[in-house]
Amino acid sequence: MQGDAGPVVGLSRVAQLPEGRLDSPQALQAALQLSHLVELGLAEETAEFLRIPYTHFPAVFGHGFTIPLLWSDWSPFTLSIRTQGILSESGLRFSASFRLGDMEVQVERAGRYIRRAGHPETWLLDELSFALLNRLESPPNDDERWIDFAFVKDYASELCAEMDFYLRNNAVIFPVAIRIARVPGSIRGAVEPLVDEVPEEVFQRAFHARSTIERRLLVPLSAAVWGHLIFDDSQLEFLRTMKTDGGFTATQPPPAPIIGIAAGRVGFRQTAIASHLKTVPVRLRSQASLPADLPAHGNGHKVYDQELQNMRRSRLEALVACLYATRGFRVVLTAEGGGLGATVVAVRDGDVWLVRVEAGPAGLESLDALVRMRAAYRRLADRPYRLALIVRTYCSRELERRAAALKVEITDGVHLIDEVEARPIDSEDVLKAEGCRCRSMLHAVECLQWLLAGYIAEELE
Repeated sequence: MQGDAGPVVGLSRVAQLPEGRLDSPQALQAALQLSHLVELGLAEETAEFLRIPYTHFPAVFGHGFTIPLLWSDWSPFTLSIRTQGILSESGLRFSASFRLGDMEVQVERAGRYIRRAGHPETWLLDELSFALLNRLESPPNDDERWIDFAFVKDYASELCAEMDFYLRNNAVIFPVAIRIARVPGSIRGAVEPLVDEVPEEVFQRAFHARSTIERRLLVPLSAAVWGHLIFDDSQLEFLRTMKTDGGFTATQPPPAPIIGIAAGRVGFRQTAIASHLKTVPVRLRSQASLPADLPAHGNGHKVYDQELQNMRRSRLEALVACLYATRGFRVVLTAEGGGLGATVVAVRDGDVWLVRVEAGPAGLESLDALVRMRAAYRRLADRPYRLALIVRTYCSRELERRAAALKVEITDGVHLIDEVEARPIDSEDVLKAEGCRCRSMLHAVECLQWLLAGYIAEELE
């Protein structure tokens, strides 16, 4: 494993590779992909090595390259986050541990790659886990503990990581913008401030209860969770003006900021706080379209055996999502590398299927991952789940017997090809589904709850 700058993966052209370096399919794939990555500016070439910075991994995957996963697979481990100290005092610190199901495991980390102590396999962290761990391991700065808490809580929430009591029951929010709305029934046109991150009545009740507006505004987000709203300099000035003018200010709210993407549905923006430029998190949790809503019309280029065999993993997973959609399921395609082992969550008539897709040979560890996956989903959305395993290659008799004992529906490569060719699925459907993946584990759970709420509403009608 390599350090924080990025993995050293070899030279950029097949002809430059030393003899014996192309003795495996992975090495040949790496050599072919590296040439293109250099041309795209995603790999850095030196006299001896070629390095792909970890910050370039999202773009590498976005262009369809698979080199980060040629010798590794996505991490099966979940994170548990603990706090030491409280927000109102200096010395607040965070710690993280890795878990495999209910068991804590010791892990070595080098950048985006991890290895369980005493085991040879390396695993690739998803983007959110990498961002969270980097935040936790950065040098502590008491002056930015509110910002650190906000980033850690947002990353951990999106990952559905285990959090201790203090982290679960506090949220630090830096509102993206202040909006104004006219007070209903006001003859003189009075207005009130709003923020998108907090329910309207909660924010206005807290705003009107204070005679003066300070940098931090404490609001109840639920019966157990307190929200700490932190205003930047321009927002604070505007709110104080509104408080002084009694809602009849002619001043306009500060303009909406430019927002960048940090990881998943966590964004960031730069703003002035106490006259110092700071980078603060932004929540990007708008409802996304679901693969379940995609048509499988089959009017374009059909997906056949050879194409299926050569599909990269993410596209194969999208194909499986389309396959379930043609069966009448409402489908959620989970975030790549961050779905607790589930690729597809499929809902039909109130039944929920958790589907794991294996691009290569599957062993008994795939069934173990399915069992852990079901337990994880039950903690997040408590209900019965049915399990399915789809393998692009072959399944051993032992795997089939164990799957039958665990009541796991299993589909091997032969049956997968037959079913895909019999269904109205084309390459355009698969490409569209691949672009509609959930952006985090929490996003997938929210989509599942949305689908189940719709089913319950139909039943009540």
